[in-house]
Amino acid sequence: MNRLLYVNFATLLLLASAAAMDQSGLPPATPNSEEAPHPRHMHMPALGPVGGDWWKNSEIAQQINLTDAQKQQIQQIFSDHRSNLVVLRGNFENEEGKLRSLVNQDPPQDEQVLAQVDQVTAARGKLDREFAAITLAFRKVLSGDQWKQLQNITMQRFWAFRRSHRDKTDGSNANNSTSGPK
Repeated sequence: MNRLLYVNFATLLLLASAAAMDQSGLPPATPNSEEAPHPRHMHMPALGPVGGDWWKNSEIAQQINLTDAQKQQIQQIFSDHRSNLVVLRGNFENEEGKLRSLVNQDPPQDEQVLAQVDQVTAARGKLDREFAAITLAFRKVLSGDQWKQLQNITMQRFWAFRRSHRDKTDGSNANNSTSGPK
């Protein structure tokens, strides 16, 4: 039961973070050409409108019977937190950039890298806390039934995304194994 509650809360936290990232006004983090994109910065299209400002999506709003007053309240909550999200996201990405630079030094200095890991962790913690505050504020606007329905929609989309991602990975692995030298 606790695991299910944790998964549901984490998923809704993901929604709040996606909404913040979609509307923060900042472009998605783009690594330099020498680095692969970090998974945390990759867009998850299968989440669709639930990943952004889900309260404006007519399908979701209708499914959970969201009223116009609730939409306005949720929008106000997001607007109230938006500037702080932008600052916290910028701080987090800045700390991650410093960590990448330290790790890429030749040779890397263990103490500096580990100290910077603490800075990244602290910055991520502040960002996660802000997302949790938004999620809790959203929860207070929704009835118990609306909350449960939104969780169900979120989980369905999350698992659909996981299945499609797994299928793509399985397909690419199959292609790679047959295209190699024989």
